[in-house]
Amino acid sequence: MRSHSLAFIAAIGTGFLIAGSSCTNTRSHVLETVPSTSDLCFPSLANRWDEAIPLGNSTVGALVWQNDSALRFSLDRVDLWDLRPMDNLAGANYSFKWVLSKIAEGDYGPVQQKFDDPYIINPAPSKIPGAALEFIGLNGNSDSIRLYINNALCEARWDNGVTLKTFVSANQPLGWFMFEHLTDSIVPELREPAYFIEKINDSNDHAGPSLQRLGYKQGTKVSAPGLIDYHQPGFGDDSYDVAVRWVQSDSTLIGVWSVTSSSVPEKASDICTRALERGIEADYSDHIGFWDNFWAQSSISIPDPVLQKQYDNEMYKFGSVAGSIPTLYPCKPFGPPTMVRCHHGKVITTMI
Repeated sequence: MRSHSLAFIAAIGTGFLIAGSSCTNTRSHVLETVPSTSDLCFPSLANRWDEAIPLGNSTVGALVWQNDSALRFSLDRVDLWDLRPMDNLAGANYSFKWVLSKIAEGDYGPVQQKFDDPYIINPAPSKIPGAALEFIGLNGNSDSIRLYINNALCEARWDNGVTLKTFVSANQPLGWFMFEHLTDSIVPELREPAYFIEKINDSNDHAGPSLQRLGYKQGTKVSAPGLIDYHQPGFGDDSYDVAVRWVQSDSTLIGVWSVTSSSVPEKASDICTRALERGIEADYSDHIGFWDNFWAQSSISIPDPVLQKQYDNEMYKFGSVAGSIPTLYPCKPFGPPTMVRCHHGKVITTMI
């Protein structure tokens, strides 16, 4: 098993497996990359979400893998949570002092009833998924996949000559994808989580039928040539949006996606529209500026190449959650709102 996924937004950081096939230096010149001996290289796409190639910043993230025969990006955002008020996270006994008193009395049962049982009985609090973006009809088998850690960019190749380069911007709440050498037109498809409808197959998904216990109405999806917009209502006034925009010219398809929540004023659709106006190369240049600065902060040389690769992979994780996007997310019900600013690898937290 190759376990190199980040639990990219909810809790990024489950380890990379050092083992992998050797990398060859085959690069496209549209989005320049800098190879490293610490890159993650494999002969094919993972067929499990928890073994996917991880891309992310301090706000959004994607896992790149293959679901059945379709290329899939599992999309998520850090503040997609169901944090409805819960009795077990409030009240006079919501304190460590009370827990200690029950331990001293030798009566731990009430503690388990208050803090443990509700997580089995109730559907919330819970992290909720964003959506999945799939690409069907690539007509070939993936024969190499590489994560360039210097550039935080994933490159995949198929045996029919098709190539993909994709990255999550370090400075914007969005991700880009670019296919080259396509022999046919492909259309991105958004797979929304099954909050209300019957799920056909959840055997290899991280968003199973328990989502229906949240009681949400199923979201609405609008599709048209070159765009997809999805709006998902949550608990109370909470909601989130997923947007995708793309253009295809001859054998090249370039697109962008974003996920936003009701906790921020910006909309995913507007973010994607502005991104397409800027273009992928402008955003990639900005993205590279962050990563060049990140890697320039410090480095160490380890004689053991296995340990060196592990260290570099761990540093990539830190960079993937330390983009330069200021974020304001309420920490309810666990505490007061917190301003978290991630800038060039430095995390500054301020209680407000």
